[in-house]
Amino acid sequence: MGDFLNITFTPIMALIIGAIMLFAGYKVQKVMIFIAWFLLGYNLSHDICISFLSNETLLLVINIIIGLVFGSIGYSLERLSLFIAVSYLTYQVLSSYFAVNLQQVFADQGDLMVFAILVAGSMIVGGIAVSFMKPIIIIVTSLYGANLIKLNMGAVVNIEAQYILYIAIALFVIGMIVQFKTNKR
Repeated sequence: MGDFLNITFTPIMALIIGAIMLFAGYKVQKVMIFIAWFLLGYNLSHDICISFLSNETLLLVINIIIGLVFGSIGYSLERLSLFIAVSYLTYQVLSSYFAVNLQQVFADQGDLMVFAILVAGSMIVGGIAVSFMKPIIIIVTSLYGANLIKLNMGAVVNIEAQYILYIAIALFVIGMIVQFKTNKR
């Protein structure tokens, strides 16, 4: 009952979702964010509550309520979530590649200076990601939609595999153009 993430899509459903993401991914992003956060809250609630709740109906109601709370929070904190995620990942990358060199350069200032430089660099990259959120979402949703169509097209239409890749690339480009044209603001 709590295995919400193990949804199996039929090829037709996948093609429909792929087309929606391909041509309208930016417009439906908030819905997708809400759904992703809802599923996170639902599954976390289920994993925690299943050990001490035996009533399946009560468990389902609590899972849904927690899912709705998480969905609302994720929807509200979209830009903050992106900033934190990108900043954190950037910090991890910067620290793994540049920490040793920075420690040598700033040997007299100590580790605090290196940490401050890494955090500042990470926050700058996080800010850039938030500033370019729209084009990034359009590109990623177009790519995801084209890929979802590519993965499921063979099950619906009899086309040689090499042509499916070309069709997916063309769909990716067309999807990006459509989304950029329809989302000018």
